[in-house]
Amino acid sequence: MKIVYMGTPEFSKVCLEGILENNYNVTLVLTNEDKKNGRGLKIVKSPVKILAEENNIEVYQPKSLRNNETIEKIRSLNPDIIIVVAYGKILPKGILEIPRYGCINVHRITSS
Repeated sequence: MKIVYMGTPEFSKVCLEGILENNYNVTLVLTNEDKKNGRGLKIVKSPVKILAEENNIEVYQPKSLRNNETIEKIRSLNPDIIIVVAYGKILPKGILEIPRYGCINVHRITSS
């Protein structure tokens, strides 16, 4: 099964770790763009990007999901499923229609 994974923060990294530990085939990871942070405005990678790079998974950081380049990039991989965990952007219909088995969007539930 070919998976495209979309996520950004630590919570999303934990979910990706579980997928990788179970030997699923993640062909592409989309995450938000690197951000400048701290006193020196040092570029900081997302936790998901760091994990993907450690596992030699291609990382794609589009500014927008609503352009042909991004949609064609995902379509060219012919994914079976897209898993979205705290990605931070709404997926357009053009992306939702790509995967063979659809998209799964995981939300973090916290208790008070």
